[in-house]
Amino acid sequence: MSRFKNLQVNKKVARLNAIWTFVFLMIFILLPAWRWVVFVPLADFLVKGFFGPWYSPISQINKAILKALKVEPEMIFAPPKIFAAKIGFIFSLVASILYLLNYQIAAIVVVSILSFFAFLEFTLAFCVGCSVYNFINKIFGNG
Repeated sequence: MSRFKNLQVNKKVARLNAIWTFVFLMIFILLPAWRWVVFVPLADFLVKGFFGPWYSPISQINKAILKALKVEPEMIFAPPKIFAAKIGFIFSLVASILYLLNYQIAAIVVVSILSFFAFLEFTLAFCVGCSVYNFINKIFGNG
């Protein structure tokens, strides 16, 4: 994570990303024929968490939408959001594996938890992963 240490991301883009995540996860839960959609947030979280949110196609779409609407960016410290994307990746990976192994109920439980986190982000601007990141840094320092 040190390579992202001094970087920033647009908080408004992150909130729109959460809406997309929520929509994809609701499709997974509500439409069994579309369960493959769980791989979309998996790929997006992989890119955002391990390569940087600037490379996420969903983030780029949201950035363009906000620019077209002339919404001013609100820049925030990137590492908590990147950590949250890694947590999202883990949840998405577990859900994807459970789905592929045909453990549909277990996959829905994992996706439901992740969709709740996305819901909190886009409705209340509360990032669970960011809170965990800040808690860990408070206890163990910035090392």
